[in-house]
Amino acid sequence: MPDYPYEFRRQMVEQVRARRSPEEPTRKLEPSTQTIRNWVRQDEIDQGGRATPPVKAHLIIAERTGAGSQVPITTQVVTIGRHPGCGVVLSDVAVSRHHAALHCNDDTFTLVDVSSANGTHINDRTIRVADLNDGDQIRIGAVQLTFHTAGANDSSDEET
Repeated sequence: MPDYPYEFRRQMVEQVRARRSPEEPTRKLEPSTQTIRNWVRQDEIDQGGRATPPVKAHLIIAERTGAGSQVPITTQVVTIGRHPGCGVVLSDVAVSRHHAALHCNDDTFTLVDVSSANGTHINDRTIRVADLNDGDQIRIGAVQLTFHTAGANDSSDEET
């Protein structure tokens, strides 16, 4: 996923605000709907806008380019797949439309493969259902994701 310049992100946020839907700019431009939604959410936070739900965990997505996109996990169930209605949209063709679901119950996070065509992998093991731990590496299609719990090392602290 490319690292988009600040001015481009600002233009996308303004387009979403004008149209009230991130789907319109994604039809003509490259960023995914979820990426644009994340920019709008971040802009609202930066502008002191509406309160956002507490972040329970987050996924760092590294697609083919290696650029990381951080997706906060704020709901009890987050769907992952190619379908635009998923909470985390991945554009890789090896990803099923509805590939996996991340379930959050208190401090327990469980990843469930929802009968995907190409499987879901955690730390290079194929899974159907598995609990996640901070730092686990998830592979869905050719997309690599890293799972982090809230309060764990901030993504800006890359020292280990």
